[in-house]
Amino acid sequence: MKTRRPKASRPTFKTPIHLACSDDQLREALMYIHFADGWAYGTDAHIIACCYLHEFDLTHEEIKLLNGKSIHKDQFAQFYRKMVRVTPEGIYVPEYKCTYALRDSAEWNKSEGESITQWMLKAVNSKIDKEQVDEICIHAGLLQRLSKCIGESGVILNFKTNRHAIKCTSITSKNSHYGYIMPLSISNNY
Repeated sequence: MKTRRPKASRPTFKTPIHLACSDDQLREALMYIHFADGWAYGTDAHIIACCYLHEFDLTHEEIKLLNGKSIHKDQFAQFYRKMVRVTPEGIYVPEYKCTYALRDSAEWNKSEGESITQWMLKAVNSKIDKEQVDEICIHAGLLQRLSKCIGESGVILNFKTNRHAIKCTSITSKNSHYGYIMPLSISNNY
């Protein structure tokens, strides 16, 4: 368990998880990176990137401060690949002498008390009520973006069943980051 701050010259967040987030202002919750239980989650409802915070240069105390918080993808993009510190006030970037405020993820909890991250993971693990299919369609651009979000040049596709989202894991096992991609419906348009 890390308690000491790593070298100041090393970037804290090394994977561009913000690329997984949505640009749709009508679905504000999907424009944020959500932190929960030692993980960072970003989604646009087509892909979900899940990055393990213990693999970033964060202390245990900083990971605890992030739990249950969210930050807008555009703010994250500004300090991604920079050295930062997490404080009770937010994410402090020494290079900019600026603190980015964190939002409480509970703002997006479902009425049943389900957190936004629980909802995301439940959505990809729920069965799609369709008949079994022999082939699937994956949007190559989404797969490429998800690979980038989890810090990989390629991924292994893990099929739970043909009725679930496809889990994408590291080809090098250099990290614990993973993601999900939703298959596309095959129609005459493809």
